[in-house]
Amino acid sequence: MQKQGSLVNINGGGGTSTTIMAAIKTQIESAEQEGANMLLPSQVLSEVPAMHNITIEYEKIEPDPEKGDVYPKGTSDADKGKFILTKQSLMRLCACAGIEWNWGYCGRTDDGRDRDYIAYRMVGAVRKLDGTWYPLQGQYDMDFEVIEEELRDLFVSKSKNWNKPQENKDAYVESMTRKELLRKRKHKLALAETGAMLRAIRGLLTIKNSYTTAELEKPFVRARLAFQPDYNDPEIRRQFVAAATQAITGVYGAASQNPFEPKEHLERYPDNVDDIPVEDGDPVDAEYEPEPEEEKEILTLTSEEVDFMNIETSRQMDILRELAKQLGKEFIEFKNAPECEGFNRFQFFQYLNNLIKEDDIPF
Repeated sequence: MQKQGSLVNINGGGGTSTTIMAAIKTQIESAEQEGANMLLPSQVLSEVPAMHNITIEYEKIEPDPEKGDVYPKGTSDADKGKFILTKQSLMRLCACAGIEWNWGYCGRTDDGRDRDYIAYRMVGAVRKLDGTWYPLQGQYDMDFEVIEEELRDLFVSKSKNWNKPQENKDAYVESMTRKELLRKRKHKLALAETGAMLRAIRGLLTIKNSYTTAELEKPFVRARLAFQPDYNDPEIRRQFVAAATQAITGVYGAASQNPFEPKEHLERYPDNVDDIPVEDGDPVDAEYEPEPEEEKEILTLTSEEVDFMNIETSRQMDILRELAKQLGKEFIEFKNAPECEGFNRFQFFQYLNNLIKEDDIPF
């Protein structure tokens, strides 16, 4: 078990499946006993799926409203001391939990003909510890006739106890209601999208409606399943390289872009080579035709790959670490990668780059 800041990676190493599961159970139980906020219901596994490990992530939410992570729930006695998570903190928890969005099913669900109404849907999913996906959708709508009435009631309540003439109060209510309503109309699409996304995040991660200061002092914890194949296995490396090569040739084709390849119009043989005459009686088949020379497939390199091959080793390692970070994986073999041959680093770059370009959300 290795700690890296807010991450705890639990992998097999030389241990047995029973040892790994015991380490996972101990880590989760320890977090629960400390009062940590678990971002998903506890799951019991009999074993870790093949070529995977468990990553336990910790995310701290600041309980001070001035930091922007929370805001007070209300002013009533029942709501005092309770706080609601802001978009800023929910988006951090979203990244911590590894939520994947199915953008093909996200968007407006109304027909757009009514200027006083908009509805939006966001569909996301998180991967459970058994490898299956848990999808959920969040929906949010805005009816501006209702919003106008709510705004009007709000500003009437604020001006109710003012020691001013009623006409001044009425003017304030009309002015503020119009101002806020115009602002919401102007940004209605962004507001609806954000509302749907935050509802989906709250549902997927079982976020509570509000938290006390004591609860926010504890970290939010999420146990994630991370794909971690054995890169020391020659067969696995071969399959990764083959998959990366197939993806590249599938997009760009196998046509050569080598500037040093001989041109079609250049003659390969000198002019002063005499033909060998055929003597009578030689066993020559008049209909015989030599088989065409088999064309060798030349791998097409993208501009990114050419640039990668031409930079120094330290810069190559920086690029590999950045790609792995985008994928959300911890590649332990990085500590030995600088000693590897340059072609091995190039193969690894192809593999990571293709994973980023693929959309493999299975829902």
